Amino acid sequence: MIKGEEHQEELLRIYHASAPSEPVLNIVKIARCLGISAELIDLGYSGFPTEVLRAQVSSGKGAAVWDAGSLSELIGLEDWRLIASDLVASDLDVLILATGKDDSQSGILRVLSQGGVTRVCPAGHPDSVSFPATSRSLNAELSGHHYARSRCDALALELSGGHGIEIVMEFGHGVASFVSLRSGGSHAFVWSTFSVFDVDRPLKFESEFEEAVAEYIPAIIFLRSGFGDRCWHSPRIGADIVIDDPLLEKRYGFIDFPALIGMARELGFHVTVAFIPWNHWRTRKGSIRVFLDHPESFGICAHGCDHIANEFKVDDYADLLSRSHLAAERMDRHCERTEMEWERIMVCPREDYSIEALQALADSGRFIGLVNTGCIPRNLDSNRVRGSDLLLPVQDAFFGFPIFKRHYWSDISKFAMAVFLGKPAILVEHHAFFKDQHRVLKNFVMQLKATCPTVRWSGLTELACRTFQRRRVAPETLEVRFFTDQFLMDNPDPEPRMVKFQRRFPASAAIESVSVNGAKVPFTKEGGFICFEARLDGNAVASVHLHRRTVPVRSARSWGWTYRMGVAVRRVFSEIRDNWLSRSPTVHRLANLVMKAFGLRSGK
Repeated sequence: MIKGEEHQEELLRIYHASAPSEPVLNIVKIARCLGISAELIDLGYSGFPTEVLRAQVSSGKGAAVWDAGSLSELIGLEDWRLIASDLVASDLDVLILATGKDDSQSGILRVLSQGGVTRVCPAGHPDSVSFPATSRSLNAELSGHHYARSRCDALALELSGGHGIEIVMEFGHGVASFVSLRSGGSHAFVWSTFSVFDVDRPLKFESEFEEAVAEYIPAIIFLRSGFGDRCWHSPRIGADIVIDDPLLEKRYGFIDFPALIGMARELGFHVTVAFIPWNHWRTRKGSIRVFLDHPESFGICAHGCDHIANEFKVDDYADLLSRSHLAAERMDRHCERTEMEWERIMVCPREDYSIEALQALADSGRFIGLVNTGCIPRNLDSNRVRGSDLLLPVQDAFFGFPIFKRHYWSDISKFAMAVFLGKPAILVEHHAFFKDQHRVLKNFVMQLKATCPTVRWSGLTELACRTFQRRRVAPETLEVRFFTDQFLMDNPDPEPRMVKFQRRFPASAAIESVSVNGAKVPFTKEGGFICFEARLDGNAVASVHLHRRTVPVRSARSWGWTYRMGVAVRRVFSEIRDNWLSRSPTVHRLANLVMKAFGLRSGK
């Protein structure tokens, strides 16, 4: 049995018979990711299984999962009819899990849904899953969107129509897999699935997680419905648009920066240029004013150091530490020349980085995070990132250094999924994205606003420092999980609250001190987390600083004149390609081929 919280209403009770099935155990793991403790209750050991379930229903406290597959062998249909009658007068939230297409499970669903669900049936091998717009109160930001699914066997629910049943997730139009029905004060969910995603399983590719949404999203929807703000959730969703590579000129390639910044001010979005630090000496003071005048709409961050192929993909820690420090020093020099502050975020060239790069960036102390399309380092010798890491707003499994996921544009669905999971919505593009005079960009901004009306646009530093999860563990106590060495949060209540902070951090990392609003606070290391507490006044802001011991560069590295000339030639050829040759698609392709042939193409 898994120990739960002190109060029954804070506990997920999972009823089954005999040994718990793998899907049941995996629901326990998903509940744990959301901060909900679970208790496995084997009714096979009870002489009165029906009475136990009826008592739970009558109490109306907490939420429950009923494993229809195993309980069908223990409780007959007549007893299920008694339980269904009790549900009408209950306030219980219950998830009925059907993991097979046998008649016994179908019979239970017919009784509990009052005939609304007629049977569980095979659904073939659907390659996508969708969330109907009619169920937005439950599927939230996913409403109206569909997602790729690995082509494996699926189960569906056959519905009779009516009966107040709401389809929350389906395979194609009307092929329901997850439904909601209200009966009296109770709220029941029915989920048909052969498997539930194991969030503790190490992953080789992120696609294993992304193509399994049908195996974990229903559990999240149910838990959020049943437990509300006692679940881990992201109170603030940040957004930004990142453009890789440009120089800070009024025009670069297809980008008209004055027009872009004007649109950003008009529509309220923010743009960050991933600026190549090697270019720190090239920004002209005559061009900088348009960028300096609107810091609320525009910023820059570091994009590599020299922006060469595999620059942060190598496994040479000393080289990577030198590059991390040098990139930050160049950005500092650029700031001194131009008065333009920079976001302490790294964007790696070609989206490639190694595990050693993460350690070097963390140890340098100059960056607070990485923004990237991939959250798994390219050179891991074993699968070390799990689904539970990807359920978080930020992937922070390595060295206490957070990775914020960004996406290229195809449609709004991937950003809707990010927002649903509490992740920032970060669009990345290059100059060619703007050749339609910003029409696609405006479409993205408007669709994101419709998907998440409360989205908060900002630069990457503010976005990173204000990304966190919160849950209420008692009426006057909040628990907060944050991800960056500098962190800001608001007390959402008008009354004082005790806040319990936690941050995942490796035991090997040296923490010198932790401060809240400038005052040092004691902290402990517990199970891979830094933990501390602070009392906040009503609606007060907490400014948290975690001071880690940094690693300086022992000796400056010199990469030689040949290397430096190669970097300069790459930059010149890249800018000729972007500013002139890109006007013709054919010439642009030829230019890329020539650069690649001569080893001059450094990628995105």
